[in-house]
Amino acid sequence: LNKKENTYFCWNSINDIQKSKISIFPNPTTGKINIKNPEKGQGKIEISDITGKIILSEQINLSQKELDISNFQNGIYFINIYTEKGIYYDKIILNK
Repeated sequence: LNKKENTYFCWNSINDIQKSKISIFPNPTTGKINIKNPEKGQGKIEISDITGKIILSEQINLSQKELDISNFQNGIYFINIYTEKGIYYDKIILNK
């Protein structure tokens, strides 16, 4: 008997950037958030809702960025910032 086996691999680790290096403020916010990062260069930012749907995705300047999310509904959102050194993730609370 020849038995076919499927092998699946799952990587569950991400090179996380320490929270102390990137700051997002104010949080909770009424609509505008600031992102400060000591790194230079370009990166990518994604904001998703609690269902995982990506609502915003854009290339950013890593050193400082202001985002206006006032057109989003009140609630909790998740932010991912992708850099050459890894991924920073956090949650944002929007309360207008």
